[in-house]
Amino acid sequence: MARIILIHIIGWPFTVVYWTVVVSAVVLTFRKYASEIIVPAAHLWGRFMLALLGVKFRIEHGELLRDRTARVLIFNHQSALDLFWVPLIAPPGSFIVAKKELKYVPGFNIAIWGSKSIFIDRKDHEKAIESLRNVAQRLVEDRATVIMAPEGTRTRDGAMREFKKGPFRIAMEARVPVYPVVVSGAYALLPRGETRPAKGELLVRCLPPIKTDEWTMDDLDLRIEEVRQQMLAACDDYGSGGD
Repeated sequence: MARIILIHIIGWPFTVVYWTVVVSAVVLTFRKYASEIIVPAAHLWGRFMLALLGVKFRIEHGELLRDRTARVLIFNHQSALDLFWVPLIAPPGSFIVAKKELKYVPGFNIAIWGSKSIFIDRKDHEKAIESLRNVAQRLVEDRATVIMAPEGTRTRDGAMREFKKGPFRIAMEARVPVYPVVVSGAYALLPRGETRPAKGELLVRCLPPIKTDEWTMDDLDLRIEEVRQQMLAACDDYGSGGD
């Protein structure tokens, strides 16, 4: 209970003030240095919020994400804790594709806007497809990383859901690799529907990048399932996840 009180009286007010200051700096530089400002700020914010919650963080093969390069970074969406650890691992030049509803979440909305991230209306298929094309173009032009959760939404029971095609179609169109990242422990610490996370540790593993140069629409479903199976196997190595 004490940690929940800390989040409400310290964490969220700090988040709003912190990101307002960060995004103000971005605006004053006309968003020219948005990534150089936002990504380090996201690292610090994520670490602070996890510490406030009493959650430890450990990453394996984090060196795979240190360089700036065009890629699609995907992760398994286990818990609301993903809001804190994902920013912590964001590579240089990162942005996200966020659901339109996040426009109305104080702190997150200004951070998303400041990082030049893209809001997507999942209910409007044509607009969503156009947004994804814009993402693919930006990856190549800016040597950027887009961070996406291919499950689309959080798991309900800890099991990895089926993957949507969006992130993989972006990678194919831009001809950039997919970088899978798996987290273990997030669901156990904060299952869907819970508001009080348990103390514990998040384990994050960065898997080797997967080239998409030879992917085609004809074999896309098979390729996506191969990626999903690799991520499931990595989760199983931690003793969590699975169907």
